[in-house]
Amino acid sequence: MTNKLYTRNTGLFDLFFKDFFNDEHFTPLEKIHYPVDIYESPSELCFDIVAIGAQTDNVEITTEDGDVLKVEYKKEDEEMDVQKWHSRNISRKNFNFGWKIPARFDLSKINANFEGGVIKLRVPLKDESKPKKIKLG
Repeated sequence: MTNKLYTRNTGLFDLFFKDFFNDEHFTPLEKIHYPVDIYESPSELCFDIVAIGAQTDNVEITTEDGDVLKVEYKKEDEEMDVQKWHSRNISRKNFNFGWKIPARFDLSKINANFEGGVIKLRVPLKDESKPKKIKLG
């Protein structure tokens, strides 16, 4: 594992306002320059990570300390017979991401799928965090 995921910007702003704005939301452990969609549905936290050409054997998904989700992709170097690039916008790099997940989600029940070049991770809400209807008596 690399420590790269745990490097944080510790500028003056971060020291004073670190938890002021994003107290209840997931926190990426580093800036991500890769196509990743992260959204929340009523029942789960969803991650869609583009991994063009990835093989499931090269993707490692782990959790740490009960609140950190890590996704790592190590791609074997591939030679492409290209004389001259005219446009190169598709990322085919290795990646190593990490997010601190809020306690209301249950990382022990994460669901992972690979569909059409996209890694889809679903982290369900803990039962005690789901909305409940209360009857008036």
